[in-house]
Amino acid sequence: QMEKVDIGYARKEAGVVGVSVVTGSLFPLLPFLVALPQVGWLSVSTAGWLASAASIGALFAAGYVKAKLTTGVAWKSGLEMAVVGGIAALLGYVVGTVLRVAV
Repeated sequence: QMEKVDIGYARKEAGVVGVSVVTGSLFPLLPFLVALPQVGWLSVSTAGWLASAASIGALFAAGYVKAKLTTGVAWKSGLEMAVVGGIAALLGYVVGTVLRVAV
């Protein structure tokens, strides 16, 4: 038998996850928003590098905060998340290149 779940709690947790996803998605998108032809502050190539740096920085910050709120060494946790996320991004790029997916 499955345990009964408080629907109010489930909705609250779903809201937290939703806000987290939207917030986390903004880090890699912001450089591209300022690279739009209407704005033209950045080239798309520069925006790509800034998006990568912003994403790795956000991963480091998330790992750091996670360790502060739970247990662990904050800088190690931040570094771990940044490295794992960076490797995942690199592997995604390599797979896309091998499969000749347009960038």
